[in-house]
Amino acid sequence: QEHRSLVQPDTTLWYFGAVSTGGSLSGSAKALRRLCNRHHGVFPVRNLRVVAVDVEGSAIFGRPPKVRHLNGIGSSLANPPNLQRRVLDDVVIVTDAEAFAACWSLRRDFVWVGGSSGAVYAAMCKKASEFGPNDIVIGLFPDTGAIYAHTIYSPKWLQERGLEYTSWGKT
Repeated sequence: QEHRSLVQPDTTLWYFGAVSTGGSLSGSAKALRRLCNRHHGVFPVRNLRVVAVDVEGSAIFGRPPKVRHLNGIGSSLANPPNLQRRVLDDVVIVTDAEAFAACWSLRRDFVWVGGSSGAVYAAMCKKASEFGPNDIVIGLFPDTGAIYAHTIYSPKWLQERGLEYTSWGKT
């Protein structure tokens, strides 16, 4: 039986993770870089792209802070204590509405996630045109939707915050 590696010469491994204090993304990105070391790693890829996901209204990446409704992602601090920027290759900013729409879309497919996970999925969708045919894309989904039934999955809660939701999750 022929063995074919998932890793092709032109494979890029994309890793998307939400940022709040920065610890989870920085720590997991450092570990992934070690695993993907071309010479000594167990998963030798030529190109690893670590993409930080933040919410509009967060001050982490130099944008002015403002009110946001997405929990578990973003910060009013410009320099969160655990964020190691040197391990990041790119940043994608998503809006509350983009993250919540992604949650509703995933729920339609029976994947019930929280807002941070929705933000990660929305960022992956924004970058999808950059993925090559042999690329591997990983998104870290840190939360479940169960605790958000009365917020991001509640039409009333969304309406009270001026978020249009009627087309979310429909194709």
